[in-house]
Amino acid sequence: MTNGTQGFHWQWRALHPRRDSADILRISLEAYTREAALIGASDFPPLAETIADISGSKHFFYAAMDDSSMGAVIEAEPREDSWDINRLVVADGYQRRGAGRFLVNRLLEECGEANWTVSTAMDNKPALALYESAGFRQTRQWRNVQGYELVELERVSR
Repeated sequence: MTNGTQGFHWQWRALHPRRDSADILRISLEAYTREAALIGASDFPPLAETIADISGSKHFFYAAMDDSSMGAVIEAEPREDSWDINRLVVADGYQRRGAGRFLVNRLLEECGEANWTVSTAMDNKPALALYESAGFRQTRQWRNVQGYELVELERVSR
């Protein structure tokens, strides 16, 4: 199934936080390093994450796989009446190839009718465009303790 661009055939794979924590962290650090540069962040909290943080998580992690390579990872956290996307990270060399879009769309499809929230930096225009194309709408903006402008987006089930 071609579900990306440039002929990529992304496959959905459930990850286990303990078993796959090193790969999740590697891709996260690659992506968060790019995001920090994009938004001009010198003190970017996601870059302080550790393998222990990931391996102890009770959240759900999924990967977009291209053959045996992990192109992107998404993390979903169930709430009482909704879900949060806590992470969407794309590995170096896989940007703009549909891996992130594949994961967002597949996650929404897998979870059926649910309400979703996600937050990102206001200056992260690629992420905002991706979420808005998937039906998310901006609901609030604020500055975090480091001073970065963030935006929360919601997608209400239809």
